[in-house]
Amino acid sequence: QLDLSGWELSYENVDESVKVNLKGMAPKVDSSREIELVSINVATPGGRVKETVKNVTAFVTNPGELKGDITSVKEAYTKLEKDIAQNKADGIDVSKAEAKAKDALNSLNSAAGASYSNAQIYIKNANTFIKDAYSMLDMGLTQKAIKDAKEAIDKTDEWITYFKTEKNLGSDPRLAPIITKREFAAEDVTDAKDLFDEGKYTEARKKAEEAYKKADEVFQETQSLNEELEAAPKGMEFPDLPGILIYIVGIIIVVIVGFVLLRIMKKRGGKGGGKGGGGSFGSRDRPKKKSTAHQYDELF
Repeated sequence: QLDLSGWELSYENVDESVKVNLKGMAPKVDSSREIELVSINVATPGGRVKETVKNVTAFVTNPGELKGDITSVKEAYTKLEKDIAQNKADGIDVSKAEAKAKDALNSLNSAAGASYSNAQIYIKNANTFIKDAYSMLDMGLTQKAIKDAKEAIDKTDEWITYFKTEKNLGSDPRLAPIITKREFAAEDVTDAKDLFDEGKYTEARKKAEEAYKKADEVFQETQSLNEELEAAPKGMEFPDLPGILIYIVGIIIVVIVGFVLLRIMKKRGGKGGGKGGGGSFGSRDRPKKKSTAHQYDELF
């Protein structure tokens, strides 16, 4: 602390100049901040400041704080890498997220050897790139969620078409609620697409997941209805007549021929009588001897 008296500063007809060199160690700070280094004031003889002429400040850094920031961002980057790998394994397009992650890594590497002020900028940039990468992952997840919901609805549509065309259930009351629920799921998919186009990926994904849940539930209802139809008793089924017509005609002919032969046999052997029953020519006691011609008359 240096004091200059009013006598020295106001000596008559003499110009005075004062040159001060200040050297020292920057004080330790808990957090990096701007501190006051030099203050030039006009003071009373008792030391009370009447006027501040000039203040000189400087930004003092806390090296430990910077190290902590870099460590925190590195941990966030490591987690981002794992999340990208997991989403990639699930079949999600992560190319845009990978590009942002690469930018974040470059900023971290630059921060490690930069001055404090520049390192802060690199760290801030790295955080921004990581945030953007997660936004790109959200976009990919949302696209897949919308696609899954659409495919679930398409499967339901196939069964609805089957019930209408193959089972003639177009007006069946059991099919009506299935169609209604399918429409609700389709409306949610449309809303999800609109939110996606607006860049609201998280909201869009949530809506798409709701659509998938509804579509899956109504798909299960189509399976239950199909099982019910399969389990229902079936009426007598007749084969195609053209395929068996020849067999029917053949059976009829056999029956007619058999009937005719039976009638002929009855006519031939029906005159037999007596206790002995009838053979082909009738069974009877040996007749008394008659003329040969007369015997033939009786037998035939």
